[in-house]
Amino acid sequence: MEETGYTVGRMRPEWGKGGAQSLTFVVTEDCNLRCKYCYVTHKSKGKVLNLETAKKFIDYLLTSPDIHQSDSAVLDFIGGEPLLEAKLIEDICDYFKIRAYEEGSRWYWKYRINISTNGVNYDSDEVQHLIQKNSGKISIGITIDGTKEKHDLQRVFPDGSGSYDTIHKNLKLWMSQFDASTKVTFASEDLKYLKESILHLWDEGIYNVSANVVYENVWREGDDKIFEEQLKELADYIVEHDLYNKEYCTLFLDHIGAPYEKEDFNNTSCGAGKMLAISPDGNIYPCMRYYDYSLNHQPGYIIGNLEDGIDFDKARVFLLAMYKYQCDDECLSCPIAKECEFCQGFSYDESDSGTNFQKAKYICKMHKARVRANNYYFAKLYHKTGIKRQNFHWKKENQYRRCAEYEQI
Repeated sequence: MEETGYTVGRMRPEWGKGGAQSLTFVVTEDCNLRCKYCYVTHKSKGKVLNLETAKKFIDYLLTSPDIHQSDSAVLDFIGGEPLLEAKLIEDICDYFKIRAYEEGSRWYWKYRINISTNGVNYDSDEVQHLIQKNSGKISIGITIDGTKEKHDLQRVFPDGSGSYDTIHKNLKLWMSQFDASTKVTFASEDLKYLKESILHLWDEGIYNVSANVVYENVWREGDDKIFEEQLKELADYIVEHDLYNKEYCTLFLDHIGAPYEKEDFNNTSCGAGKMLAISPDGNIYPCMRYYDYSLNHQPGYIIGNLEDGIDFDKARVFLLAMYKYQCDDECLSCPIAKECEFCQGFSYDESDSGTNFQKAKYICKMHKARVRANNYYFAKLYHKTGIKRQNFHWKKENQYRRCAEYEQI
């Protein structure tokens, strides 16, 4: 059990303590599914990362005097569906290990391979060989959205048929190889399945569930009420069945819903700018979400290429990626601002200015609903068990004003 007395309400520690350099390889733009809420809106066949391009990227990262090597590195492979290119991933990892050794890089010892997959071809020989060859250094998460009804509503094959049965048959093998964790996404149509989907995943043995609502402008009148009620019903079940210290679910977090402190203004919601990504076209991006295949309004934001390296004048803008510059006065003074996070790449795409400095706010009502449900959960937990909520602080002098404001939310 966590020192707090609860696990539902806590984030699991990140590998590398959150300080690892993320190196992202977009190995393909193709996918064997067509998930309805996917942010990769321009999938295409035939656009695959060339191995020689990946090698040049690795050489640049390991040998350029302009690149600061952090204490550790995460090799993040994405698509489309990355495991469509399992052999390519294996070859890239082999080259990385050889070159890191040759250069005497600390990354030779301190690296991690990270892959998020839809699980369709998880049991294939190529995928299993990749896993066995990199045992102890590789982490793979399969995305399964909950119950069959919920999953098949969004995660479909190109012909529109659901993928749950195909993926479910691979879960036993996957859970025998990795700690079971998954990523769940909710959109307007499937909010009503939230409680039963989280419980279903826990019942399957997937004890670590990261979950969020989509950032896009999809929310309809009343969705926030459905979201809140589903979370409260889930909270009731968790507390009444003593699951609060056995499972994880990021929909409940003990630090959500407090106002920003002064020191928070210099933070931001993600590591864009530090998450270097190489795409099949050979360009370097501050994060894969700035690559054209997930943008609908703005051009891709390129910060370099393999011939000229990174243009640090273009990359320097991310040093100013802070809440105090990205959020308007409404967000900065919001009494429940904590954990109302956003994707910088998506905000860039939605902005009028074509910059990072205009936060997209489509989830405002959904965040408020989540805060109300989290307050309900921690109050219920305390009244039943006496376990107090940690990592949550009101400024005493503003408490009554903020409570009054909150009543109007």
